[in-house]
Amino acid sequence: MATTKKPSFFERFINGTNHFFRSFKNFFRSSFLSLVIIIIILLLLTQMSQAFTMMVDLMESSKLSLFLSIFFINGLALVLSHYPIYTYYAADLNNSGDYTQWHKKTPLKIWPFKKFIIYVFTTNPDTGYVPDNWANYLRYFIGILIHGVWIHFIIASFMPNIIYEDFPITIVKIVSYIVLLIPFILYIRLKRKFTKLQKTVTKKGHPLKDFKLKQRKIAYKKLLRRLGVYYILVAFLCLVLLGLLLSPIGNFSPGGFVLLLLANYVLMFNYVFFRLLRTKITDVEKALSGKNGLKPFQKIIGWLRPLQVSENYLLLYNFNFLVAIAIIVWSTIASITGGNLLNGIPILLAFFYFYYFIIASLGKYFFVTKKLDLFKTRRYRTLFITGAVLVVLLVISNCAPIEVTTHELDLVENTKSEITERTFIDTLQQKKDNTLFFVASHGGGLKANVWTLNVLNKMQEETQGKLLNQTIAFSGASGGSLGLALYTGLFKEHGTDFKTIKTKIDDLADENYTSLDLTLTFGLDTYRKLWPFSNRIGLRDRPYYAMRKYQNKIEKQGSDQLSQVSFRDYWKNAFNKEGSFRRL
Repeated sequence: MATTKKPSFFERFINGTNHFFRSFKNFFRSSFLSLVIIIIILLLLTQMSQAFTMMVDLMESSKLSLFLSIFFINGLALVLSHYPIYTYYAADLNNSGDYTQWHKKTPLKIWPFKKFIIYVFTTNPDTGYVPDNWANYLRYFIGILIHGVWIHFIIASFMPNIIYEDFPITIVKIVSYIVLLIPFILYIRLKRKFTKLQKTVTKKGHPLKDFKLKQRKIAYKKLLRRLGVYYILVAFLCLVLLGLLLSPIGNFSPGGFVLLLLANYVLMFNYVFFRLLRTKITDVEKALSGKNGLKPFQKIIGWLRPLQVSENYLLLYNFNFLVAIAIIVWSTIASITGGNLLNGIPILLAFFYFYYFIIASLGKYFFVTKKLDLFKTRRYRTLFITGAVLVVLLVISNCAPIEVTTHELDLVENTKSEITERTFIDTLQQKKDNTLFFVASHGGGLKANVWTLNVLNKMQEETQGKLLNQTIAFSGASGGSLGLALYTGLFKEHGTDFKTIKTKIDDLADENYTSLDLTLTFGLDTYRKLWPFSNRIGLRDRPYYAMRKYQNKIEKQGSDQLSQVSFRDYWKNAFNKEGSFRRL
């Protein structure tokens, strides 16, 4: 009888490498959108000038925002690693196009959600398609990757302060990045073990003998029992660490830093166990039965049984989507009306969850419609025509000059006798001290703004108000120029009352301008760019509402509009009050 020659190590290495790169290519094609979202989040959290300050605020005063940030990181971990599978099958990668059989489900039995449809699929083993394990590993690694981005942001936020503490930050940083691979390695190892124990044939395709099958069933049951206990313990540890994190103990300090890192690492392991056991909850529950000491674990695992059903599990994504909508709507209304806003980080994450879920869901349902041949039905023809009309309108809005006034400055006509250039020059010539100053300030967002305000006020106080008396002009960029402009307003209102000015500067610094910027940038301002009739909604853009907020803080008013006083009139009022006023 002829025997098959076992491939050499070199051949197995080459074949394994080719298989990995082929799997990685398919993974990249199916997960492209998820990876783009992760990269954008990474860049925004690490390159946005106010991002690290927002982390300080999360730890010190915004515990609800901290909870929502962690909530959305875990929500993104699930959704970003789930939806690429539909792209994988839709693109027929690895000849998987016929592997799915789709079914219509209505999981909600209460009105008005009875007709809410969720499509789920079962696999078709008759196609001969063999699932690609490495594509599966890499897809679920996306969930670990978004946790890794969050942990990198935590380290980057704490580092500027911790380097001055007696704390081994370099060692912690190196270990933190290395440990990120442990959940991934654990998932691969356990997934392979599950696959091996569930096989009923040998490597050569022969059926296993009865005693071998029995041994594997016993080993499989023991593995499920052990992992079920570990999962509950990890979930309990998550709750404990989150409780500590949301208490006063979880502050912006070395201790809070370690606590935040530990909580997020435990949540990563919780994600891995959830991915491994979700479809096996009933089996885990049975494996835990019959053991007196494990009854509490069995009961808790039983609570998760509804999530084993695919349509119920997918409802979890829809719930997260509704939470994202609630945060976006609340933040938009608060930005327009001047109300209180959440920290910018959960707002940012909510927007990304919102946009990703819409795009991924549309892609999924297009694939389902194609597989089930639903284009012939009236409902889907209507949806298709509506979608086509929207696409045409989007094209029109981006190709035609529809939006022409949204970002224009409002021109205010002078109705008073404005101050003249001659008056300004004569005032300079009358000065007895020939030492004159030009004050310039650099950009840098809110930090540069507040820094400029504080430095000017301190210099004014030290010189007893003489600095601005001898200043000819202000010049600046971005946040620095805004600081100069705001000090102009404070000087007009309070002159040399430096304590009052300092109090107002502190009030300005405490205001949440970043959340307003993020809300309107990713919300209404983006909507304006996409929707062709946006100039009819009667709302202004992000800078308008930000400047209105500054105006109301400086002048202690609650106006819904920016002042209609022209700059020349404003300049004259300040000049008449203080006797001199520099150019901006």
